[in-house]
Amino acid sequence: MIFFKRTFLSIALALFSLSAQAENDDSPMLIDTPARICTLSQDSSNLASDFNYCIQLAELGYDYAQYELGNYWYDGVLTEQNYSEAIRWYSQASMQGHPEAQLRLGLMYAKGQGAAVNKAQAFIILKMAAINGSDEAYNEADRLILDMETQELELANQVLSQIFRKYLQHIQDHNLEQLLTP
Repeated sequence: MIFFKRTFLSIALALFSLSAQAENDDSPMLIDTPARICTLSQDSSNLASDFNYCIQLAELGYDYAQYELGNYWYDGVLTEQNYSEAIRWYSQASMQGHPEAQLRLGLMYAKGQGAAVNKAQAFIILKMAAINGSDEAYNEADRLILDMETQELELANQVLSQIFRKYLQHIQDHNLEQLLTP
């Protein structure tokens, strides 16, 4: 039980720290949006080129490219389905607060796709997606509650409470910093 608490807490705190870093004015952020968006579809005449372009953008940290690659591997429309790769790319986009990637990632953990079923982790990720604007994630988290053991739900809520406490502390520290800076 302690191992799971630490694992959930470290994942959740990583999600928090990256979203808090994104709010920090001093953190480096991607400013320029590439001239073309990465899309991977059956209709593409240059799939290999499009795929390489998406990889480049994803590795540069563009969350929409990471999400697109997650979909590419999850759906398996143009290649063999690979849940491990889907989790890899959804996780990267999720850490940046991409709500649709968080929704997909949460559902994968809830269903055991590419990883063992982990309802507490799924619940945490779905709640983060809901906070980031996904109404569907909010509904999915509510559905998941009905299928969770009391202990799983308590653990997930403890982790969420810690995330929010740290987030509120971050906001307070940031506001205090602004007041003290001439």
